Amino acid sequence: RVLYTFRISDLIQVINAALTYNTNFFAEPQKIKNPYTNIEFTITELYNIYYAIKYSHFEMPYLFHQYILNGFSIIKFTYLNENILREIAIDDYCKSSTIKQKYKYIIKMLVEFSNIFNPNNIDSAFPKENVVNAFTHLLKDYLTYSFSLISVLRKNSKQNVKNELFDFKKYNPLYGRKILVRKYNHSEDKPFIFGDKNRSFTIQHKFIDTIIKKPQNNINRQSGRQSG
Repeated sequence: RVLYTFRISDLIQVINAALTYNTNFFAEPQKIKNPYTNIEFTITELYNIYYAIKYSHFEMPYLFHQYILNGFSIIKFTYLNENILREIAIDDYCKSSTIKQKYKYIIKMLVEFSNIFNPNNIDSAFPKENVVNAFTHLLKDYLTYSFSLISVLRKNSKQNVKNELFDFKKYNPLYGRKILVRKYNHSEDKPFIFGDKNRSFTIQHKFIDTIIKKPQNNINRQSGRQSG
């Protein structure tokens, strides 16, 4: 008989990965399996793992505790914990998704709120990474508004997105535009003359990618000076 050795920290990762598994934010928890054999742990083994964690210095995973309380029933566990599983899925996506994946939802957000900031204002050749960097702070709010099962979170997140996009539009109305600039050819042997229309140049383009953030509230600054 083969004996498998596990670190408790590794087991916790295996447990959380199985119980929080999702597809497009829809919870699809999986049975917890032995990572060496891909065979489901027995109920006895799961109880042994549970008590090993309980009497260790590690914090008991909340979802694993719920799984135990629900008699190891995936269906019952999912039904009773779907709200929190959805929030975890949103958090995990924001932390682990790629630039391409984030870009997909950021563009969807801008299209949906195009009455505030129209994505058509961003040039098609504008670097996707820049777009993600500019709007990634809104990704969690947008995903929460789009997918959360908690109505108050959806409402608050939608308002946050609208407010932030309004401010972004106000301070960065030309963000993402392409502009053409002349780059004059300079010769060290020829002196520079202002207004010389015969100087040779090439036309180059660049993007407006500088982001101006909303200034701090003046009242806060003033109160800070008074308290000091």
